[in-house]
Amino acid sequence: MRKRILSIVLLTLLSVSLTGCRTITTTTTPSPEELAALLAEYREVEYDILLVAGQSNAYGVGRGDGDPYPEDDRIVMLNDDLVIATAAERRVGGDAWNNFSLFFAKAYVEEGLLEEGRTLLILNMAIGGTGFKDHRWSPGKDLYERMVSTALAVLSLNSENRIVSVLWHQGETDAFLDSTYREYYGHLYDMIGSLRTDLGLQGIPFIAGDFVPAWKEEAKADYPVDEVIAAARQVLIDLPDCGFVETDGLSGNVNDAIHFSREANIELGRRYFDVYLTLID
Repeated sequence: MRKRILSIVLLTLLSVSLTGCRTITTTTTPSPEELAALLAEYREVEYDILLVAGQSNAYGVGRGDGDPYPEDDRIVMLNDDLVIATAAERRVGGDAWNNFSLFFAKAYVEEGLLEEGRTLLILNMAIGGTGFKDHRWSPGKDLYERMVSTALAVLSLNSENRIVSVLWHQGETDAFLDSTYREYYGHLYDMIGSLRTDLGLQGIPFIAGDFVPAWKEEAKADYPVDEVIAAARQVLIDLPDCGFVETDGLSGNVNDAIHFSREANIELGRRYFDVYLTLID
């Protein structure tokens, strides 16, 4: 009953927009201890954890042509109902929508980085349409605290659990809100530093990526997209164990240019993984 009640508390704070993006209103997140109690049935599993965060391109809105993601029992994800299940593409109506973290995870396993007896857990904390300038992702704000609380809960389940990388994709919202270079640089820099302190992630790769190229080219006439991306690039140069993913040649969805397409997400996941390899070499 306790699990059901707290699950309902979390789920009532989540909704799905007309575009299928997960959105969330300001929320008070259960403590790591409360969340760990809800996840107690997974204490015997040893997880490598991919912590994914940002807005809709991190959550995954990829559709259209491209091979479907091949499900693998060694790769799981935490769902909104607090059930850990085999990672899969998201069903929206009759369509399957993918995200790049699935293909990062696939490459991670294929490269032999997942040790025998361990499971790779995608912990996707991304929420569509959110940023720093709307007071969601900075330390102390609701989505940052939700991310940290959930990650701490999963880490506490088993002493062998470990976060292997943070995958971040975000910035479109801050561009829409006219964030300056200095503002976005400061927000991202501070968030990475706090996250590494709060979760003990010193030496763990933090990777971010550019926007959909065609959308960026169109949007820069009205919004400071170049400033936001330039700031993100520089933060990841200035901080250790960070990498930036270029998105040249990747497409957006048809009639939805801001979101990477299904085919683009497959390649984007591989590009994130290639940067990851350079950071652990």
